[in-house]
Amino acid sequence: MDTTLADVRDNLELSNALLTAKDIVTKEYLYHLENYEVYELPDELKEVDISAFVRLYRFKKLVTDKEENTIDKLVTVLNAAYSSRATVVTIIRGTPDEVEYYLGVVSCCPAN
Repeated sequence: MDTTLADVRDNLELSNALLTAKDIVTKEYLYHLENYEVYELPDELKEVDISAFVRLYRFKKLVTDKEENTIDKLVTVLNAAYSSRATVVTIIRGTPDEVEYYLGVVSCCPAN
């Protein structure tokens, strides 16, 4: 019996597919968010009233402890949001005088 594969994919392509799958399963991509593009909001979504679905918190000061692993804590927040079918959003608004930083959660269902 012939056990050879009729359609063998390139080893590099298979390796890349396995690495991508590993990153998704282990959520490793969360540690490399700076490598991803930020997309503009589609025009049809700009008209949606999001107040029932969004909670935003404005940071006036952000202090970190160098001995704490802030990335691990952020990954925990992102995983919790994902488990709740929500999305974590960041809004950064810069002016010549200051930078406003907001962190929030967008839920698929309106808040009670």
